Amino acid sequence: MTVGRGAGMAMERVAPRAEPGQLLGARVPLVARRMLDEAIALLEKNPAEIANLASALVNRSFLHLSVGDVRRARADLTWCRRVPFVCFGAG
Repeated sequence: MTVGRGAGMAMERVAPRAEPGQLLGARVPLVARRMLDEAIALLEKNPAEIANLASALVNRSFLHLSVGDVRRARADLTWCRRVPFVCFGAG
């Protein structure tokens, strides 16, 4: 996956005097969400990867919560709850 400088350049315009570490820290959630979005898109197509799909959904919901997006976090967790429990070895 490649991430263009578009998001970073926008952040630099908003906070032109920010420290490089602050800019990098602001980009990390964007990059992580894109990676999880791509992973979830692939995992949901493969029934054998249902446990990994559930894990990716939980991780993405945590990421949404960390940036204050409760609506998206709830949607991911609701989707995760629909994942069959048997795939985790319980039945």
